Amino acid sequence: MTKLAKASNDQPEAAETASAPVYVDPKNVTVNYEGFAWRDLFIRLPATATADHLKDPDIWRKVQGVQVKSLRRFDRLLIVAYDESWCAEAMVDNADNLKAVLTKPRIHALGTRFDGLYEDDTYRVVWNGGGFCVQRKADKHIMTSAVANAMIAQADVARLYPRVV
Repeated sequence: MTKLAKASNDQPEAAETASAPVYVDPKNVTVNYEGFAWRDLFIRLPATATADHLKDPDIWRKVQGVQVKSLRRFDRLLIVAYDESWCAEAMVDNADNLKAVLTKPRIHALGTRFDGLYEDDTYRVVWNGGGFCVQRKADKHIMTSAVANAMIAQADVARLYPRVV
């Protein structure tokens, strides 16, 4: 956002630096278990989301619009950051058709990868939030669709190079 100009009475205004709202995509919500009293859900946050966004009940607006994935009171959530650097465990305290209020989440810091992802002079294997894909180093263009593990993505790198027939 842009900074606000001075008001007509020459009083300085506070700078408005509100960022774009963050919403959890219903495609990134998986019902892991559904019992008689509560459910366990696995949720992957968007790339711009932080742990502080979990305090905002409005980030669940899109999820609450999908009946089978909408959050209900006493649902247990495992919420994972896009880059998998942290995860949070929380329970739904209150929910309606537009928002969901969570209990105070328990945040867990996850370690970095022990082994680096494959890369060569032209391409690198990267995590894109939903799987591993191949990225061209020159312009950071994603060259392949997401796959389940890094070894398959490494094989995709080999397929990008021309071969003699």
